[in-house]
Amino acid sequence: MVDLLNKLKSLQKHIKVAIIGTGSAGKGLVYQCSITPGIDCLAISDIKIDKAITAADLTGREYRVVDNLNDLHDTIRKGLLAVCEDGALLAQCELIDA
Repeated sequence: MVDLLNKLKSLQKHIKVAIIGTGSAGKGLVYQCSITPGIDCLAISDIKIDKAITAADLTGREYRVVDNLNDLHDTIRKGLLAVCEDGALLAQCELIDA
């Protein structure tokens, strides 16, 4: 495990992820991304936007609610966490690795 942690810390380019669904597992993933070196959560979605916003609030990061691809890209490029209702929108984002 220490070896993996060192590899993550030494990544030259962080792994950029999006979380679709913020139930128990999704909220756990959002939290894990916020404490794991080398992994950046760029966007969160849930069909119940209030659940996605609650998960975003837990990160302590500034976020913006988006509803189209242009706003999603703009939000991420500004370094903000993007939040939306549409998981398919996140799947279209070219700035996200996983």
